Amino acid sequence: MRVVKIPVKTVEKSQKRVSRGYYLLLLMSMMGLMLFQYFRPLPPPVINYNLPDIPAPKPVDLAWPATGQASISAQGYSFTSTNAKPTQISTASIAKVITVLCVLQKHPLKIGQQGPVITMTDADVTRLDAEINRNGTHLDIVKGEKITQYQAMEAIMLPSANNIADTLAVWAFGGLEQYRAYAQDFVRKNGMTHTVIGADASGYDVETKSTTQDLAILAKLALANPVLMKIAGERSATFETAGTVYNHNRLVGDDVMIGIKTGLNDGNSGGFLYAARRGNTTLTGAILDAGTMSEALNSSKRLAESAFDEFEKVKYIKAGTTVGELKTPWGENTTIVTEKDLAVTRWKAERIYTATELRTNYVFGNNAMKTGVVHVRTDGDKADSETQTNTGLNGPSLLWRLTRLR
Repeated sequence: MRVVKIPVKTVEKSQKRVSRGYYLLLLMSMMGLMLFQYFRPLPPPVINYNLPDIPAPKPVDLAWPATGQASISAQGYSFTSTNAKPTQISTASIAKVITVLCVLQKHPLKIGQQGPVITMTDADVTRLDAEINRNGTHLDIVKGEKITQYQAMEAIMLPSANNIADTLAVWAFGGLEQYRAYAQDFVRKNGMTHTVIGADASGYDVETKSTTQDLAILAKLALANPVLMKIAGERSATFETAGTVYNHNRLVGDDVMIGIKTGLNDGNSGGFLYAARRGNTTLTGAILDAGTMSEALNSSKRLAESAFDEFEKVKYIKAGTTVGELKTPWGENTTIVTEKDLAVTRWKAERIYTATELRTNYVFGNNAMKTGVVHVRTDGDKADSETQTNTGLNGPSLLWRLTRLR
């Protein structure tokens, strides 16, 4: 067997090459580890919000009517204040608002449109005679007279014509029974769970009943319908046979009250469905069984004016207020401040709610770092402000970056 001798110098050179390769690999691994440590994402900071105490709800003082039941609410708010437990009372002609809303849902109109023409028939004349005989509110018509859908709704809302309410319901739904089923479904779907629709579309039937709480909902529905509200705001309307008729609501044009519909039952007990506006606040309400119609109107206005005084602007946090602190994993800490004022309007009796939202994208240097958002809300209002660090962050040192464990 032949033995090959390798020179010693050759072996030493080979060993040196292996050693250099090992150290180079080790150096490259260490450099890779250092680069990984340096550039891998930083762990998020710990952000703790410490918001100021929330102002507690306050009692409200409302001018409730001496007679009757009343409820009041506000557009955009969920509260309903009332002076009595829900009690079903005959609505009288306030029910006509349900009639008009149901007709407009089935046969929509836009502002300025008159809608289809309705020709008066023998049946319509019979309805008129019946209203005259029972001394009900009515609009004089003759057979063959033509009125538009819009005019029919004017006759229902202004002089509160019972005969035209039934005429329009029959035209729109095919009959009073069909209307009754449609209207009952309408009130149910809109949360008016204590409202019962009687045998007619006018509210003359005493079995058409509701509560003032339900009617406060109805007022909101009416207020949201521009065609109905345009009619409710008219002082008069003119017809071929009846001539000029006038709105029973004497508060039309009032600085505060936006009347929707009056109602007077057989006992001459007044009711009123209304809205009222002051500044950016709109109230909706109802009163039933209030004595005379004059008492119903005057009591509603006093109640609304007292309710406006029970809203307040709460200046919760000013811009620059410290609302928390930020702690970084490398030990750099700073306070958190709001960028702008936080103020909300509330009904005094309701709570104020707060929530916070975190943002943790680091910004280093002299510029403040965005840390999140503070949300403040009431039932009908809200305000938001971004938050930021009070000072800029320097960022972690090189040594911390390279030696951190997370």
